[in-house]
Amino acid sequence: MKRIVVILVLALMMAIITACVGEGQLNNEIIEVDMKQAMETIPVEAIKLTKESINEEVYTFGYLEPNDSYFVTPFSTGIVEEIAVSIGDVVSEGDLLYQLEANDLELSNDRDMLQQESSVTNAKNTLVNQELSLKQRKGDLESRELSLNSAKEDYENTLSLFESRFVSKAELDATLRNYEQAQINYEQAILSYETTESNYNLAKASYDDALKNYEFAQKDFAERRDDIAIVAPISGLVTDITVQTGVMNTGNLGVTIIDSSNMILKVKIMEKYKPTIMEGQKVRLVFEYMDEVVKGEVTGISMTANSGFYPVEITIDNQDKTLSSGMYVEGYIQINTKENVYVVDKTTVLTDINNNSYVYIIDHEKQKAKKVNVELGIKDDDRVEISGDLEVGDEVIVIGQDYVVDGQPIVIGE
Repeated sequence: MKRIVVILVLALMMAIITACVGEGQLNNEIIEVDMKQAMETIPVEAIKLTKESINEEVYTFGYLEPNDSYFVTPFSTGIVEEIAVSIGDVVSEGDLLYQLEANDLELSNDRDMLQQESSVTNAKNTLVNQELSLKQRKGDLESRELSLNSAKEDYENTLSLFESRFVSKAELDATLRNYEQAQINYEQAILSYETTESNYNLAKASYDDALKNYEFAQKDFAERRDDIAIVAPISGLVTDITVQTGVMNTGNLGVTIIDSSNMILKVKIMEKYKPTIMEGQKVRLVFEYMDEVVKGEVTGISMTANSGFYPVEITIDNQDKTLSSGMYVEGYIQINTKENVYVVDKTTVLTDINNNSYVYIIDHEKQKAKKVNVELGIKDDDRVEISGDLEVGDEVIVIGQDYVVDGQPIVIGE
């Protein structure tokens, strides 16, 4: 646009001069002076310098992905009895997605439970019988112990009488035999009790195992019953359904749920920017169809490069569900910020053959362009920080700067 303005002004002046020549009113010397004057006065536009802030950014781009995605399929096979959701539904964690038929599972469980109940009953009967035997053996042991104590006492009394010559040797031998037999009978009773006690303990362990197996069968059925009720593992959006009612599900069909509360943008940055980017840095995101700028945050940086590029993960809040998976987005990662500096459009700054940067400001006293050398600082998408012999309020030429030189007479456009 600025070039068009200048060209039009010059073309107009050239037309006037040409017309004058055509009328024979001016000689060649006058034409040359007028041409020089026309070339020396350049129309320009300018803006006043103010102190601003600027953010240096790294440009990147990519496609949005959901924060999390689940393909929900059952642990066991079965015929799909009911589908409880549709594509586009928003579900909460634990909501029913679809249900498998329970007929075969319940018949199998009935057979298993009958078998487990029978095992418990048999084990309980055996335990009861062993408990009765143990009581009998305990009673016999107590009786044999009483007999042993009595025979021992009889023998000891007879021995005392024999030593006092009140009884014969034959009577003493008879009481000794009774005592020894009582000892044998008592020891046999102990052995019998211990054997019966061991059998009782085995029967009790078998009964306990039978009860555990019964309880496990009940729990296993409850878990298998839960397995045929397929529920949402996360809260999110249903994006795909491949199961069909009345069709056997062998584990390769299911329902896809995405968590879109946060969206993820996975991008790659050049190796030279790796030291300047860290988790927590803000990201400016631009969508083609949206007027407002969306904010994101760097939440992950790979430590391993791939062909000189480092993968970076950016997280974007999407509680309002305005963003969708697969959307194209351009990102600007903020790596540096400066406050209270001079900032101009990049096109305002010119470069000489020695690669020195400069701008033109307006010298109102002389109504001329004044060249000011500047140092460039950080840049954003369209602007650049400058520093040099400048003051707040200086008017920097932003249109026409390509056509002026230092000391060039200028006309300031409105």
